[in-house]
Amino acid sequence: MTALGTAFKYCYYTIGEIFNRPRVLIALLFSFVESLVSASVTLALTTIILHFFRASFWGLFLIGVIMAVFLIALCFIYQLLKARAIYAYTLRDPIAHHKLFPPLAWDVLRYSHKHLLPWSDTFDDGTGWQKGRHLVLPLMVTELEPYERSLERLEELKRSRTLTFNPNKVAIKPLTIVFSLASLLLGIVIGAWLGFSAASGIVVPFIRQIQAAGFALLVFLAISWLPSALSAVKNAFYQTDLLLVEQSVSDQPGLLAHAQKDRAMS
Repeated sequence: MTALGTAFKYCYYTIGEIFNRPRVLIALLFSFVESLVSASVTLALTTIILHFFRASFWGLFLIGVIMAVFLIALCFIYQLLKARAIYAYTLRDPIAHHKLFPPLAWDVLRYSHKHLLPWSDTFDDGTGWQKGRHLVLPLMVTELEPYERSLERLEELKRSRTLTFNPNKVAIKPLTIVFSLASLLLGIVIGAWLGFSAASGIVVPFIRQIQAAGFALLVFLAISWLPSALSAVKNAFYQTDLLLVEQSVSDQPGLLAHAQKDRAMS
């Protein structure tokens, strides 16, 4: 079985794991609420811009900037969901949950800023994965430590042993990125089309413009949120399994054991 075929198997087992772990479902709920809040803030700012600038050039330009910031906020929510999924996957003591959020959320924000361009590690067929960038977030969450300390722990791990498991053996990240980007682009296109259609006309009342913008944002979330959220959970589980492998906690931990077993049998 190829790396992509193994990724499909891993994703299949991930769906069952989500329903077996209520904390993951709660994390998904939090992520959905945060996405709605971000969309509401975006709509509020759009309303202010339309009130002062209407549909002029500068008004549309500023709305475009606000939408770009909205997408960046969704990237942060994506990484925050990954952190919560890792926390739920490792079955930490619920009493320690207050130590994870909100303090670690600031470190997740820094992590997101440092990992806005994930392509090099994802598609590198050489030894780029041995930098261990894919292990930083699980180290942060499992050890409940800040970003800088997690980088130090990663260096300690690499000094004690050579990283052995190439994440590209199971193509979780490329597979989920394809579906996530496809859903994002589809949501943007359909949302923008329906929004402009709802606000079309020679004279468009102000309230109708706001309703059209809100409708476009809701359509965008309806199309794009679920694939992106599942992508975050799948990558979170996979990165946690890889960390356990590199720490020699288990040769085939968790979901990776099932995917690797199926690959060996094929």
